[in-house]
Amino acid sequence: MAALTGLIASIWKGVIGLIRLSFFLLVILVFAFASGWLEIRCNPVKMRKDVEQRIHEFKEALSTQNQAHQNYESIPLFRQEGNYDLLAHKVRAGERLVDLEKVYGTDWRVIQKVNKISNPRRLVAGQIVLIPVKKGFG
Repeated sequence: MAALTGLIASIWKGVIGLIRLSFFLLVILVFAFASGWLEIRCNPVKMRKDVEQRIHEFKEALSTQNQAHQNYESIPLFRQEGNYDLLAHKVRAGERLVDLEKVYGTDWRVIQKVNKISNPRRLVAGQIVLIPVKKGFG
């Protein structure tokens, strides 16, 4: 019985300690908010503008991507090789071989090998790159 009483007393001391600690933390938070040291920055107007801006950027990216896919007919056919056509692509600023891989579906390593590009990270704006695609592409 004495052991049970000791156990209950120690649990009670722990509970009281947690209550004191919680109260202490609550006092610190109230002081922090009251002094301006800590503040909640929730501006719904700014949040809405940020969300609208991101939606606008996303729509622009989608329209640009769709335009790229719709303009396959305007890509000049360079020559035909077996089951593949070689398309001439004029590199735009900031474009990489990985980007061309996404547009044309041809692995960037193949594009690098066909064009004998030593550094795949260095494409020059205005550079013409030949891209092998399967016949009937687009």
